[in-house]
Amino acid sequence: EIISPDEMEDIYLEIADVYEDWEKYDRVIEYLQKVLIINANNGEALGRLWFCVELTETYRESIEFHTQLTNEEPYSYMAWFNLAHAYAGLKNYEEAIEAFEFAIAINDKYDHAYRDCGEVLMKIEQHRKAAEYFIQASLLSEPTKELYFNIGVCFEQLKKYNRARYYFRKATSVDPYFDKAFFKIGENYRREDRWPQAIPSFERAVKLNGKNSAYLNAMGEGYSNIGRLDDAIDTYFKAIKVDPGKKSNWLQLAKVLYLSGEFRKAISMLEEAANKFRNNADIHYLQSAYFYQIGNRMDAIRNLEKGLVKNVAGHGLTFEVTPYMKNDPAIVKILKRYARLQ
Repeated sequence: EIISPDEMEDIYLEIADVYEDWEKYDRVIEYLQKVLIINANNGEALGRLWFCVELTETYRESIEFHTQLTNEEPYSYMAWFNLAHAYAGLKNYEEAIEAFEFAIAINDKYDHAYRDCGEVLMKIEQHRKAAEYFIQASLLSEPTKELYFNIGVCFEQLKKYNRARYYFRKATSVDPYFDKAFFKIGENYRREDRWPQAIPSFERAVKLNGKNSAYLNAMGEGYSNIGRLDDAIDTYFKAIKVDPGKKSNWLQLAKVLYLSGEFRKAISMLEEAANKFRNNADIHYLQSAYFYQIGNRMDAIRNLEKGLVKNVAGHGLTFEVTPYMKNDPAIVKILKRYARLQ
């Protein structure tokens, strides 16, 4: 009995199922391609093939196969979609975008092509066009929190902070526990120096994920900027506890202690940081400024020299805090000596 092409399609798909159960994805690809040689528009085979190529990273082979497939069946939008993903896998982003756009031209309701093309456009920083594609995807399908989040990121990059916040809020409406989106809302207020509006979003992000030092750092900065120094100090201590290896947490805590008048506590915190981050000049430059502020000129000079040994170019940090140190003859002499060594 002669087996019909339709029956062969089903047989090859079943064989592909078996190999997929065994996680032999190269053989899955082989049999899915056999299906497509019979029927270039088999949606199941095209969808599964893209997934297997992603797993095996056989992008070059996929480009060769799908190029042949689109030559034979130029109106197969899913074949163009797979070809686009193969190009993207090799970081050939321009070719990927072109292939996605062919898929969209053939089927302008194919939301996956808009979404995935938007992601490629983001990679090459074409944020305006990426936002347009993401928005179109959101109109054609049930939007996910990730889709809204990506639209928000695009508008953030375009410095359209109000629109960015709008889409980050839409992401939180899909998932009220989406801490990254709450953080981004705060960040986009921060970019406009609107700290009172930023802080509630940072607080919400921290409440949802108190182990993220970036969230804590941002919240501490917000408190500091509106004069809630005690809250800022508590927050930076938490940030250090969460991520003791992040230098900026230590520096920010020292700065807030200094602003609150706790000069010696600030110096003590920097001494602890200096032992932890031994090659960092900024710590010594801040120590120098704080020692000078409390009248300990010798330790100020000693720490200034430690900083200069590590990074001469960064010494301006000292004078940002205590600009009058520039008038000290001994310090002027030291700076001239190190300048000559450059």
